[in-house]
Amino acid sequence: MKVEILQGTEKRLYELVAPLVMNPKVLRQNDNVAFKTTEKHVWIVAIDKKKCVGFLPVQQKKLFGEVNNYYIRGREKALFSHLLEQAERQVKEAGYDTIVVITQKADYEVMTNRKYNVEKAFVKYTRFIKEI
Repeated sequence: MKVEILQGTEKRLYELVAPLVMNPKVLRQNDNVAFKTTEKHVWIVAIDKKKCVGFLPVQQKKLFGEVNNYYIRGREKALFSHLLEQAERQVKEAGYDTIVVITQKADYEVMTNRKYNVEKAFVKYTRFIKEI
């Protein structure tokens, strides 16, 4: 598996993630919320055998980097953790010292294992924060 870092409007990003973001099963896993990107996003994309197996879009906000609406094949904990590590590195390199990750309840364990703190819990999601 390899990881690519792509800007939010790069052609390669669309080539890799389009089959997933338009897949009904993937959309259901994301509670039918559409995936979004802008020039303020950097995408951490995991590729295995020339196919995207997971991605974390990281949006640059005013005071922090934020991950929201991501996909991890089969909810693989090790893959999610690896991509979070890459996201933390990208946020740090962008000059931020805080990362916020909005996750589904199913991914709570990975977040606590990576030493994220709960900022706010919602019914289906939890907003985690970490100083990096």
